[in-house]
Amino acid sequence: MTRDEYVKQQLSKHYPTQTAAAKDLGVEENTVRRYFNNLRKPGDAVCRAVQLLDFVRSLGLEPPEPIAFD
Repeated sequence: MTRDEYVKQQLSKHYPTQTAAAKDLGVEENTVRRYFNNLRKPGDAVCRAVQLLDFVRSLGLEPPEPIAFD
């Protein structure tokens, strides 16, 4: 499985919309849309964040809300 396939699979599995995925990852919706449209490849940090979010959920927990910086 490639990095692209992994990220798309996990985001599709856990989020009903790309907007929800973007919110949890703390990125803009356009960024997630570009992953799904093959216009941008997710980096290592995104893959790790997706993996950690999946792990948190596997423990029956929900991740905290993203920090809203000024």
